[in-house]
Amino acid sequence: MTRHSVLLFLGYFLLGLALAWPALNYPWFIDDLHLVRIYSPQELANVWHQNWEPLNVETPAYRPLNVWFNHARSLVLGEQRVLHRLMNIALAALFLAALYQLIARVFGLTLHQAFWAGVLALCAQNTWFHLVWITEGVRIFGHLLAILGMHLLLGGKGQPAKPGLFLAGLIALIAAPLIREEMLAWYPIAAGCMFFKRENFKRIRIAVIVFGLAGALILGAREMVIPETDLWPDGSGWTSLFYLAWLPFGNLLLPLLSKSWVLMWGVLILLTFRCSALEGKKRLSALLLAVLCLTMPGLIDSRVTHLLPALSIVAVIQVLVIEALSGRLPVLKKGGFLLLIIGLVSVSAVRHRQAQKAMHPLSSSNLLFAVEFFCDKRLHIPPARRAELDRRFESLGMYDCRLGDSIINQLREEALRLNRRHPDSGQFFVPRVEFLDPL
Repeated sequence: MTRHSVLLFLGYFLLGLALAWPALNYPWFIDDLHLVRIYSPQELANVWHQNWEPLNVETPAYRPLNVWFNHARSLVLGEQRVLHRLMNIALAALFLAALYQLIARVFGLTLHQAFWAGVLALCAQNTWFHLVWITEGVRIFGHLLAILGMHLLLGGKGQPAKPGLFLAGLIALIAAPLIREEMLAWYPIAAGCMFFKRENFKRIRIAVIVFGLAGALILGAREMVIPETDLWPDGSGWTSLFYLAWLPFGNLLLPLLSKSWVLMWGVLILLTFRCSALEGKKRLSALLLAVLCLTMPGLIDSRVTHLLPALSIVAVIQVLVIEALSGRLPVLKKGGFLLLIIGLVSVSAVRHRQAQKAMHPLSSSNLLFAVEFFCDKRLHIPPARRAELDRRFESLGMYDCRLGDSIINQLREEALRLNRRHPDSGQFFVPRVEFLDPL
C-alpha cells in the first residue's frame, strides 16, 4: 500500500468507528444468529457440492468460500461481537482505500478527492449495515479480494505485473465469486482497467478468456448443484439503482437514475457524446460504466444494503462533478466546495444514525426477524445467542414462539400509537428509518 492509501485507511477506519460506536455491542442481528459460527468438518466439506445453506432459509446459491470465511472468523473472534464489528469496519476501510488507489492508478484521483468520496460513501444511510451487521463482513471481503486481484494484474509503477503476481491476481478474481456470485461483476471492470492502463494485449486476452471460463464454470456449477435457483433471476437488480439517488447529493445529481438501470445507459451516452465541456469526460464515462457493471440486472441483488461498491464509485463521481462545477459557479468558489461537502456529509450522517436504530435490540425491525429465526429449531444457533434472545423475549412477555408474531405486532401498534420512535426507557419502539427502508 502507498502512503496515501495508509492515510486513507486510517481516516476511513476512524470515521467508520465513530459512526458505528453506539452499535458496536448490539446483539447478533438476523443472519448473524446462524451464519457466523463454527461449522463442523462435514458442513465445510458439503459446501463444495451442495447449497451453501442446506436448510434453504437463505437464498439458494453456490458460495463455498462464504461459509469458510465465517467459520474462520468465528474460530478467531468467537462470540466477541465488538471484535467482529471492528473487523467489518477495518475491511470496509481497506476496501475503500484499495478501490480509490485503483481508480487513481487507472484514471487519476487526488488524495483529497478520494478522502471526500470515502467520507460520502461511509456516511451514506445504509452503509452502516456493512459496518455493524456482522454477516456483511464476508461481502466486503469478497469485493476487497477482487480489488486486490486487479491491483496484482496491473503490476507496479510503469512496469507490467510479474508472471507470478499476474497469476495471483487471476486466482484472487476467480476465488471472489465463490464467496458471492455478484463478484462476477468485477470481471469486465478488471478487463477495462487493463485496457485503460494499456497493458500487453496478450495479457488482456488471457484475462478475458480466464474470466469467461471462470464465470461459466461458477454459474454452471451453481446450476448443477442447486437446480432450484434461477441462473438469471427475473427482474433482480433492475431497481437497484434507486438507492443511489438517496446518496447525499443524489437527489440533485442523479434523480433519473433512481428509476431504471436502462436510464444509466442514457446518461453514459449523453456524457460521452454531449458533455464535451466537462473535464475528465473519459474518466467519468468509465466510472459510470463501472457502476453499470456493479448494478447489473440479474446478478446484483436489488437490496440497498448490497450496493457499497457502486455507491463508493458514485461518491467519486459526485466529488468530481462538484469540483468541475466549482470552477464555473461563483457560489462554489472560495471554500464553497468544502462547505457544500461538509453540509452533504452532515445531512447524510444524521440519516445514517437514524437508520442505525433499526438494529437496536428493542426495535421492531430487529425483533420481528429475531422471532422468526429463534422459533426455527432447524437453525444451528449457538446456545449463548439463544439464551440472550430468550431473555429479551421474556422481558416483553413472550413465552411461546407460536404467539411471537402476534405479540410483536401488538407491541408495534402500541409503539406507533404512542409515537415511540427512539430506544428510550428500555421500551419497544418503531424506528423512523426501518430495515431496508431507502428513505
